Amino acid sequence: KGWRDKKLLQEENKKKIAKSDMARDIASRLEANTYTCAVCTEVVGKREPVWSCPRCYVILHLQCVRDWAKSLVPKGDDGNPLDVDQDSFRWRCPGCQLWVPGIPRTVRCFCGKTSNPPSKPFLTPHACDKICGRSRGFGCPHPCNLPCHPGACPPCEVVGEPVKCACGKTAFSLRCGEDRTKQRVCK
Repeated sequence: KGWRDKKLLQEENKKKIAKSDMARDIASRLEANTYTCAVCTEVVGKREPVWSCPRCYVILHLQCVRDWAKSLVPKGDDGNPLDVDQDSFRWRCPGCQLWVPGIPRTVRCFCGKTSNPPSKPFLTPHACDKICGRSRGFGCPHPCNLPCHPGACPPCEVVGEPVKCACGKTAFSLRCGEDRTKQRVCK
């Protein structure tokens, strides 16, 4: 049983590392002009208007995502799109199929605090100069303290008070947001 728990912990750590590496990878590809739009497969330029999915973090040209969303508007008998309220129409992200409300009209930075973020030297393209502040999820009350960035926020670094294992012999500490219901291997 112990090797299974160890394997499970290794897999969790790999996911956390991959999550924190995602932001660096996306940022470096944006900076190098090698990040491609998943809709048109063209390079996403440093100053082009973009949209980023809040779940899968795919970055698309704003016009591509607008065209994608509009293509999903139901059509009438004549084949023309029905007249729908663009603010309440729900469409699906082409990267992860997340239901997204409203057809995007404006560009927002990755943290969502700034409209039309200006391109500045030493900042990731499409990012603002504010602290991210997004939720890290899974019960972590500490907002992300990195500058605005693409991709998932890294796991919280705060370590909680020691917790005893199920048998009470071993104490261990978990990072904030780690699942406390998972059993640890006793020594």
